[in-house]
Amino acid sequence: MDETNALIAPGVLCSGRLSGNRDAFEIGKNVMFREMLKGVSDDAKAFAIGVCYYAAIMEELGAFVRENPDLAPYSGDTAGFLKALPPSSEFGVRGPGKREFLIRLRKPSAELSVERIPSGALSAKGKVCKLQVLNSAGQEVFSANGAAEDAKAFRTALSGKPGDVFRVIAEDAAGGTWNVPGSDALHAFSVVTPGYNLHSRGIAVRYLTIPAGAETQLELEAIFASGFGCAGAVYLLDEAGTLLASSGAKALLRSDFPRDSELKPREKCHLAVTIPKPDKERIWKLVIVMAGNTRLRISGVPPLLSLAPVSSDRLL
Repeated sequence: MDETNALIAPGVLCSGRLSGNRDAFEIGKNVMFREMLKGVSDDAKAFAIGVCYYAAIMEELGAFVRENPDLAPYSGDTAGFLKALPPSSEFGVRGPGKREFLIRLRKPSAELSVERIPSGALSAKGKVCKLQVLNSAGQEVFSANGAAEDAKAFRTALSGKPGDVFRVIAEDAAGGTWNVPGSDALHAFSVVTPGYNLHSRGIAVRYLTIPAGAETQLELEAIFASGFGCAGAVYLLDEAGTLLASSGAKALLRSDFPRDSELKPREKCHLAVTIPKPDKERIWKLVIVMAGNTRLRISGVPPLLSLAPVSSDRLL
């Protein structure tokens, strides 16, 4: 879904309709829905794309339905679309500075894989990225470094008892994006620290744990940055798929993030949700629609995000 944009969607739909590939209908439908979730930007290029291509996408979707009456028409069910979104495959956490992941063992031994991808146009020549893995006692069990301009794949064996927690600390320049995949032997969580940046385009799906206990106020804030000034949005759903809150904002036409005090209200997505005293732990779904870099802040609940709906209980 994220690989197909509004510029090429009409061609994908047309070729799929002519060749009988019904998967093209779902691709086109999801692209259109994603564009609607982002909203129309007042940036000239983004606005021109919408004017030129949205009508073509809708026409091709209509032609597909006319030729295949059994296909479900485009319904515009936002909550249903968000609920059906599959988990993302990577964290996409970006520098600069230190970024931290927590790893919880599911088995006595596991292979930890840490991926680092250069991203963006910022020069990394002469800079170094560093990786450190600590056990629950704070002892270093693995470390590595390398040139920040290169892609890296670090692997090391972890051992202990199920439930043991390890810390993965990555230190990098702004052009490095990090990912720690989970597996059947370990769960991975990304710690949302001050200045936390995501680097992605399209739709990112994350999960956060709402602990049982006292009433709390969950606050989420997202700031978007893109060279084309596209809009971004944040959606929060409970475990039943009910849409609890949403917020949208125009992306900043800047290559780097300014201080928060310089931002206008329309440049921030802000969600505030009061959570009554829950009788049991809950895991909620966070959907972020973005065109580029996104700074994220979480307060009121443990600032831990996962790629799967798994509990982060007692990790912090």
